[in-house]
Amino acid sequence: MTTLKSSTAKLGAPKVEGMEAVSGKDAAALYFGTTKINNNFDVVDAVVKENGGTATLFAKTGDEYVRVSTNVPKPDMISHNVQEARWQRACNRDHSGPQR
Repeated sequence: MTTLKSSTAKLGAPKVEGMEAVSGKDAAALYFGTTKINNNFDVVDAVVKENGGTATLFAKTGDEYVRVSTNVPKPDMISHNVQEARWQRACNRDHSGPQR
């Protein structure tokens, strides 16, 4: 959390201005300085690269908080990533002997 806070603070003061669709849902447009965060994954990806885990930024939109930037995969992406990893392991196996 500290890294996420310091990373966004370096961009400038937070503000909400206008609306922008995020994953098909209208959300308040979240800015830090002049950098719009909606659909921008640079900050959350940099935080995860440095610390591991996941990171998400929300913007209050009406009575709810909407995820405007995240690297948390959707359940269908987790399934896809697992399938891709299995495929890659299968393709990279040495097929000359018994499998471990």
